[in-house]
Amino acid sequence: ETSGIRLSCGVNISVRMNFRALDDILHNSDFRSDALIDLADFTKNTSNATPKIGATMPDGTIYAGISPETNKPLYATPADASLTMPFNQAKEYAAKLEAHGHNDWRVPKLSEMRVLFNNHAAIGGFGTASNYRTSSTFDYRAGVFAHLKYFENGNEGEDYTDARSKRFSVRCVRGG
Repeated sequence: ETSGIRLSCGVNISVRMNFRALDDILHNSDFRSDALIDLADFTKNTSNATPKIGATMPDGTIYAGISPETNKPLYATPADASLTMPFNQAKEYAAKLEAHGHNDWRVPKLSEMRVLFNNHAAIGGFGTASNYRTSSTFDYRAGVFAHLKYFENGNEGEDYTDARSKRFSVRCVRGG
């Protein structure tokens, strides 16, 4: 028989076990190791559980907000990449990154980097007076320019463009 359990953290768990196992769990101090507990019906209920911006998720990623591109949750790495990078290297780095149990990282689009900037105090880990790489390009002179976001001590998050070959800070995102 299956029993549903609602935990306060917003997770629904369906547990299927035989009554003998349930009796062992509830009444015997020597729980049998062969008692059947099937958590195959484990499901996550996110309908009413929106994380706070800047919250560290169970997997270690940071909830950054909602992507303006997709209107879906956007998650960031807790810190910048250790090196500054030109455009193509940044995109390669993000595509190959395996962190916090995920391998679908990418360089944020300009609109998503604006979300990160607007929430940078809650997200944390951003450099001061740093230029951040985005995956958005500026179609001028055969596409040799890319959009950047400038973070200056938490003020003035200017958007601008610069050569793809220049090295800038990278913060990876996923989702969105």
